[in-house]
Amino acid sequence: MSELDDVASVASCEPAGDDDYLDYLVSESPVDDMTNVPKGHIDEIDGKLDSSRQCRHLEPSVRKVCSEGKDTGRHFYGCARKEKPCNYYAWIDPKWPNAVEEILETMTTRVRDYELEAKLAIAQVEAMIRDKEASTRPVSCKLQAAITVMVGAFFAMVSAAIVHVINRRASSNSDC
Repeated sequence: MSELDDVASVASCEPAGDDDYLDYLVSESPVDDMTNVPKGHIDEIDGKLDSSRQCRHLEPSVRKVCSEGKDTGRHFYGCARKEKPCNYYAWIDPKWPNAVEEILETMTTRVRDYELEAKLAIAQVEAMIRDKEASTRPVSCKLQAAITVMVGAFFAMVSAAIVHVINRRASSNSDC
């Protein structure tokens, strides 16, 4: 059995000795569909390759950290390839106590729920704004048309009054 087979067969994060933890651990976390790495958002720590730890491509691994889910904050070695990474990873940090895992899962779920609620609220506000803009356009057009008609009628009335006044003056001057 090769060292890589040993890595894949280890299934817990229990200590091997008093303060010693196994170098290669397989997560009990849900796995990503594409690879067998811990589920959730993962960040590279420093991008430095570690040649003492090789992935299944037989290439140096890189240190990463989980930033979501019950493994939040745990560091591990993972495949350094950006495209088509293998499913190699080895925990650096020991497993969180169950109580901490539960809290992290709960908080991650709440954050996702709040993000979803915020997206829905934003969509509702945007829809309300679109509805308001759509409903005010016809009113604005109707108001503009009414104002145009009223202004036209006003100018026609004023013009008629001016013509009337001019005609009266002209007729009163002709009487002289």
